[in-house]
Amino acid sequence: DLAAATGLGAAGIGLLQMGKRLGHASARTHTVREVDRFDAWADDLWSECKGSYAMIARRDSQELNALYPPSFERITRLRIESGGGIAGWAIVRHTRQRDHKHFGDLHLGSIVDCLAADANAALVVEAATEFLKGLRVDLIVTNQTHRTWRSALKQAGYLQGPSNFVLAISRPLSRLVGPLETSAANIHINRGDGDGPIHL
Repeated sequence: DLAAATGLGAAGIGLLQMGKRLGHASARTHTVREVDRFDAWADDLWSECKGSYAMIARRDSQELNALYPPSFERITRLRIESGGGIAGWAIVRHTRQRDHKHFGDLHLGSIVDCLAADANAALVVEAATEFLKGLRVDLIVTNQTHRTWRSALKQAGYLQGPSNFVLAISRPLSRLVGPLETSAANIHINRGDGDGPIHL
């Protein structure tokens, strides 16, 4: 409470995040476009990326438009472009919480889902983060399992916290992906694969 009242908490966290970002800020220019649906460009990205993961749910345009239909107005679909092509996409959301058991009355931002080639993950995280910061959110959260995305988040200044999300897979599926001790870091799971952007 003292750290919050005096501003020392915000200053300390800001310095910690700045230290994490040093040397990692992308020098690549990019453009962020809000879109209301996924089209052929998302299919091309899916074809490019799907082989990079030990396990991932289908994320082509048909599946994405079913999971995040244009009628779902409480999310924002971001298409990130760089170098004349598609770098990746992100689903973000921002909500003003009221007496939330975890977030109180914070203006909460969240990166719900995302996809990019490994080389573009940091750029997509940076673009989604800057978009949410532009909305003046108080806090940004996300749930990611894949090591590339976790590394990109750390580079962007995110701090790791506790999670109550559990990944449980069947025995036949575990035989396909291999021992979780070695394969878990190559599995791409986030909120888009579970309950979706609810409670945020």
